[in-house]
Amino acid sequence: MKKVILLFIIIFSAAINAKTLTKSEKQEVLRQFSVFQKALEAKDGKTLKGMINFPVEITAYGRDYEEAVKESEFMESLNEVTEELGGMSYMNVNIESGSVSDYLKKGHACNIKYTGNFRENELHITETFVPGEITSCSGYTIYKFKMYKNKLKLFDVERKY
Repeated sequence: MKKVILLFIIIFSAAINAKTLTKSEKQEVLRQFSVFQKALEAKDGKTLKGMINFPVEITAYGRDYEEAVKESEFMESLNEVTEELGGMSYMNVNIESGSVSDYLKKGHACNIKYTGNFRENELHITETFVPGEITSCSGYTIYKFKMYKNKLKLFDVERKY
């Protein structure tokens, strides 16, 4: 019986913590995501560093997929990081409607489709490999952003290949 009560408490607390953002909160997330996009485009390491919750598994060519970027090495990895995340900078953000438009990046063999949506209190930017010149493209990466003390942070990266 104690296990059943404990399980109920855990499920109830998870439901309470699964807060959905209001329209104005989504707009603020997107305002700050626009800043993130501009920093990516300009390769502004100082701004980007302040918008990432370290360590985070940002993978670039030549870096092990299980290796996380630490805050102390971020500036050394800036070119690789902006290369990996750069496709996000082309997505159009509509702050008023609270949405992010899709973007298709054409590749040599596979294309990469970027989509953005809100999941509870997080902004997810999903990078999906889709057929280009070849049809066997698959896999995705989800970049998860969340507000911490009124500041947007990239806090997690989920990959499936």
